Amino acid sequence: SFARWLRETTPDVVYVFDMGVAGVVAGAWRTLGRSTPLVIDTGDAIAALARSSGMRGPVGLLATSALERFSLRAADHVVVRGTFHRVLLAGQGIDATVIPDGVNLAVFSPRDGSAMRRARTT
Repeated sequence: SFARWLRETTPDVVYVFDMGVAGVVAGAWRTLGRSTPLVIDTGDAIAALARSSGMRGPVGLLATSALERFSLRAADHVVVRGTFHRVLLAGQGIDATVIPDGVNLAVFSPRDGSAMRRARTT
């Protein structure tokens, strides 16, 4: 039913958040041979993250690297979280837009919540 839904929809853009296999494959398949742009929001450099975590064996690292390479090549545009990641991708000839995580501390600033906590317990 998911494949049918993908065939029948006509989005203006396909935006894949994070480089998960299912999202990347579905996004690439949906945009294949169509004029619909594919945007991949990487979140992180997944192969480097996998290597640094030490949680994946050689096959897992190879699969993660292949997924990352495929995602970056299939994307019409890439979104990253930080400027250093954008610089790394630029070195590979890939243009990326930085949309940082976080909040504007001028708008969302830490406050003393002790009075609120006291009010909740009484």
